[in-house]
Amino acid sequence: MATYKEIVLAAWLHDVGEFARRTGKEGTEERFLQTLTECLPKDNDVEPENVIRLISACHNPSAYDEWIIAQGIRLSTGAEKCSQEDKTVLADTPLVHLVSTLHIKEKQKPSRAYSPLKPMDGDAIFPCVKADTKAGKQEYQNLWQQFERDFTVLRGLEYKNFIVSLNTLMERYCWCIPSTNMQDEDISLYQHSKLTTAFSGTLYLYHTAQNSETESALNENDKKFLFIQGDMSGIQKYIFDLRIPDSNAKLLRARSFQVWILGEILAEYLTGQFNVSRENIITSAGGKFLLLLPNTPEIQDKLPKLRLAVEKHFLAEFAGHIAFVLSDGIAASSSDMQKGNIQQLLNTIGKCGEEAKQKKMQAVLYEDGHTLDDLYAKLNESDGACAYCETLPGNMKFDDKKICESCNSLIDIGGKLLKAHKIVLTTDELRPFNEMVTIAKKDDATFGFLTEYKAGFPFLPLPYTAPYDERKKSICTFENIAQKAQGDEKIAMFKADIDNLGLVFSSSWGEGDKNTISFSRYAQLSRYLHYFFSGFIAGFISNHPEYGEKIYTVFSGGDDICVIGPWDAIMHFAADFNKELSAFTNNNPSVTLSGGITLASSNLPVRAIAAMAEESLEKAKERQDNSNTVKNGISVFGITAGWDEYNKSLENALKIKQYLDSEIVSSGVVYKMIDFADRAGEVKGGKLRDLLWMSNYRYAITRNIKPEYAEAIDFFQEYGVSPGAMEKSRIAVSYALYRNRKGNEE
Repeated sequence: MATYKEIVLAAWLHDVGEFARRTGKEGTEERFLQTLTECLPKDNDVEPENVIRLISACHNPSAYDEWIIAQGIRLSTGAEKCSQEDKTVLADTPLVHLVSTLHIKEKQKPSRAYSPLKPMDGDAIFPCVKADTKAGKQEYQNLWQQFERDFTVLRGLEYKNFIVSLNTLMERYCWCIPSTNMQDEDISLYQHSKLTTAFSGTLYLYHTAQNSETESALNENDKKFLFIQGDMSGIQKYIFDLRIPDSNAKLLRARSFQVWILGEILAEYLTGQFNVSRENIITSAGGKFLLLLPNTPEIQDKLPKLRLAVEKHFLAEFAGHIAFVLSDGIAASSSDMQKGNIQQLLNTIGKCGEEAKQKKMQAVLYEDGHTLDDLYAKLNESDGACAYCETLPGNMKFDDKKICESCNSLIDIGGKLLKAHKIVLTTDELRPFNEMVTIAKKDDATFGFLTEYKAGFPFLPLPYTAPYDERKKSICTFENIAQKAQGDEKIAMFKADIDNLGLVFSSSWGEGDKNTISFSRYAQLSRYLHYFFSGFIAGFISNHPEYGEKIYTVFSGGDDICVIGPWDAIMHFAADFNKELSAFTNNNPSVTLSGGITLASSNLPVRAIAAMAEESLEKAKERQDNSNTVKNGISVFGITAGWDEYNKSLENALKIKQYLDSEIVSSGVVYKMIDFADRAGEVKGGKLRDLLWMSNYRYAITRNIKPEYAEAIDFFQEYGVSPGAMEKSRIAVSYALYRNRKGNEE
């Protein structure tokens, strides 16, 4: 019988033959099997002949281990039974872009779009109409040639490194290929293969532990699976809680990276401790992950012990500022994984995770008590706390300040991140952060995750950008960034996230038909959002002629983003970001964005800036239309507007600036528009004492702009047609006035 490693390898590659067949070239699949024999990892638990046998038989199984992968395929797709019928899709059928099909009932029906048959790179993730999406034999031949070439580079890797590099390879070339099941035209071959691997490996481990390695036992509907959720609580508060402005840029960048990579580290650490493969990380984003485990007594026994170990680690590292939550887990059977039942299972898993949050860190507090005696003693021994975090002992010196070892290592990491080529993760045991994560030099021979794709290595794109000061050979400070603003030297923060994400994940599949949900489809949507927020946006900013040297990414992943930059660049970036997201969703009305912008002085503590930006974001999420909350907008300068209104405001702002520069209108008149906007807002809110605002405004415009500038008069009079228009003029007017200022003039 096959070993666990052979099951994992065969499940990963079980449908690569279909990829080869779609090239239309005879002998392609046979040649690959020969290549596979030569390239599989040299490991005592891996016999190439066994792997090839499993691959060849998984769609027509006869032996127990072959049936394991067949069952894994069924569970991945959410099918009721393991069918041996040929359901292969047509070779020229492109992958349906899943995000373009999501539909919340109250919204307009979206237009279906498709993914181009290209390697995962840059803007390849953006959808096309079917007429522009070529998926014929020539396109498959081009893609296959690159895949086969890069696959041979895996030759010689040990199993642990082979499997993580194979994941990157499969995602790069199979993310755009539709699964072989006709019912799953919006699920990629990559996602289908990954979930098949997770389920197949879990079945193998469960039945081995139960000593029930028979085909009949495999078909029994026992609760063989255990889903546990890991989550970090307090992330944003920790990221922004910087006590002094010095080294803010480096430390903010490092803290953001720290919590982002910690989610990956913990998920990988737990898979190692539970002795399951990395593919069992079903989803991972924003410090939250979902693991699939075999529901065995050994796993159930390990779970509370590992929860305690991780909580102890977090208490020592973060003194409670970040808490780690590990749920008790939800047991599930094969029938729970059928399409008609998966939504209920996902809801139960989510509820279990929420219940765990109510008991966060209780395991370690029960074990060690509620008083941090060791930390208190160390603070006394070091004569006080770190100047940066004001939590851990300040036992080191940095820029004439007391600093703790954690903040010192983070500042060092923050400086290195901008030029990072390779990240080495050490996850065999819990250690201080700087011992689990190493930013390696380009010529370092240590195996690790590359930040740019290279065959034979795993790929980990960093969702971060930072303006670089060539003179100082360092990340620009916020003061440097503010100096790049046009007009007033202020910075701004933009925070945004996708509206109603829970509803999108639960009620938008196949026009609300819950029977279309499978774990592959659920994981595919999570991965699509990852492609956009963690992959594409960093490159978009870096390669943009205006944003590349101005915008600093605080975080971008999951479904949200936070950036800092010169105030004017941030205001235009917000509009561009929404346009890019709309293009990514094929203008899907069910997937919308809300954002908030706040302007501030560069020496204001970043936690204060973040609090104001969060307040603006909350206002945007309260945006209403005809007394209905519609969200899908942005709040800035105290005004909330829809994205179309905001884009128009930016255009008008530049026009007002032109009128100011040419002295067609004076700054005094433009300043008065702020007062009129306030008065219009009062009337809109029901206070009638300012009813004359409209006639007063029209009089002020005609009196202060010369008659020969009729176009300008008409332009400004447009704001006086309604209280809403006048109130929203604040966005354009405020922008123009900030642009009109010189330096730090108030």
